[in-house]
Amino acid sequence: MADRFFAYDEVRQLNAEDREALFKILTAAQEGDLAVLRDIYQLVYDEIPVAFDEFVLGKKFLGLQNKVNSEKLDIMRAFCQPEVRKLFCAAGSGSGKSFMVSCVQAWEIYNLLCLKRPDLFYMLGPGSKIATVNLSVAKEQAKDVVFAEFVGRLSNAPWFYNKFTPQATRCIFPKDVFALSGGSGATSYYGYHTKMGCVDEASFMIDREGRSQVEELIEALIKSLTTRFPNSYKLMVISTLRDEEDYLYVNIERIKEEGVEVLVTEDLHV
Repeated sequence: MADRFFAYDEVRQLNAEDREALFKILTAAQEGDLAVLRDIYQLVYDEIPVAFDEFVLGKKFLGLQNKVNSEKLDIMRAFCQPEVRKLFCAAGSGSGKSFMVSCVQAWEIYNLLCLKRPDLFYMLGPGSKIATVNLSVAKEQAKDVVFAEFVGRLSNAPWFYNKFTPQATRCIFPKDVFALSGGSGATSYYGYHTKMGCVDEASFMIDREGRSQVEELIEALIKSLTTRFPNSYKLMVISTLRDEEDYLYVNIERIKEEGVEVLVTEDLHV
């Protein structure tokens, strides 16, 4: 553990009195001392994050009150629980899959920006670049659909005003936080610490011989996600279903067999 904790050497360099004070604070926090926990929150956060529903619905944030249906909100709310790592979502064309991605991605970016030092909080090296990434069947699909929806979501959210710079296939945020977009062959997220990944239209990622490319792509993406964020990464795999042999259909059936809760809804439209 110590070799991944980049503040370890800094703690060792404290004088004995300061080290003792630090350990007393940590002990009190472990025992549930609310005053100490509040003090730690103030040390960790520039701004304590609001609850997910307030972020999605509140006027200060995404402002989607009366603009998003309950089914879609239920799916996003469930996925954004801290203990949930993956979401497999099959829905028809025009159902609002990209809308959900944009909201969840904005939520992930928001939580990173609320931290004083995202790199230190996640025990990364100083100045580490943390990213969310969207991958789609083609670069144009990723940029013109999913990424465009995400940028539009932020552009209409007062909290994000002056907090991001959109470029062709990425958004730049303070604190070395980024949102990236690319096609199924993209390696744009290499060199970044990937916190959230989304694979859009996964069922249609096939090569010229008709073989699926998505399994290999997701395997590489999961490796990137779990390297630095094993207990907090998020993975979304979304698509319109192609047939009963495609990656998404097979995995949804596997999830059903394993007894994991599956939400079935007829209407995902905004």
